[in-house]
Amino acid sequence: MSNYDRNGEKDVNKEESGQNNSNLLLIKGNIGEKEDAKNYVKKLSQALLVVIQKYDSAKMRCVGAAAVNNAVKAEIIASGEAKKKGINLALVGSFQTVTFGKDDERTAVVLEVIKLQ
Repeated sequence: MSNYDRNGEKDVNKEESGQNNSNLLLIKGNIGEKEDAKNYVKKLSQALLVVIQKYDSAKMRCVGAAAVNNAVKAEIIASGEAKKKGINLALVGSFQTVTFGKDDERTAVVLEVIKLQ
């Protein structure tokens, strides 16, 4: 994972938090064409499954309604695929303040997908 957001600006919150963000996925909002958005959500759901296999959980950080929408869709798809393998997933939400650039603070929704035993 890089320490830069989708606009190429340094993600200050990620570096300063000191937390291990190996299981953190940064979610995009508006993708553009409808077909591109569908492919993005499919790829995101696949990435979720890979991260969950490795770490037993995955966090998705979303800024904006479109990003939250994409993350929820990806979790639903990933949950369906995991269920076929006998794995149940749970979704837990929280809020986090993130800083982009120097002074641009925003509230992000953090969705954590947890593998249930």
